[in-house]
Amino acid sequence: MKIRIEWQKPILLFKNKQPVYTDDEIEAIDNKAGVYYFARKHGNSVEQPFYIGETLALRTRLKQHLNSVKIMDALRGYENPNTVRIAQGPRFFHYGYLSGDARDKKKRLKIVQRYLINEALSMQWLLLNKQGTAIRPTHTLSFEGNSAGRGCYPKSADVED
Repeated sequence: MKIRIEWQKPILLFKNKQPVYTDDEIEAIDNKAGVYYFARKHGNSVEQPFYIGETLALRTRLKQHLNSVKIMDALRGYENPNTVRIAQGPRFFHYGYLSGDARDKKKRLKIVQRYLINEALSMQWLLLNKQGTAIRPTHTLSFEGNSAGRGCYPKSADVED
């Protein structure tokens, strides 16, 4: 299956804990199927995603997030004891439209979302997904040496903290 995402220019949402986006910027987003992520930037670092999603209607989904207390707290940089702390820095909304075949949109979006999440976790970035709970990076274990000594355990495994 070939899947194509057409990435758009990111929108700066928050700077110094204050909203800086305009309604016109939000309305300019097509209400199409796509993937998205919220990211923060600190200094000259790459923009690190802290929430990754997929949707059949990007503009509507962004508006829902902007009305969510948990996401808004993360976007503003407020600390919440029930969620992971996202480091300071401007907050951006990155998004891309799913293009091509209209069949199996949801399946194709889930595949892209899973890839983006796995890539972020492989870089040891914390994600605020699953109703505001953290998805923590995993660690890869490798077992070498005598296979009889390893017994029933696999040669490698991914584990969480």
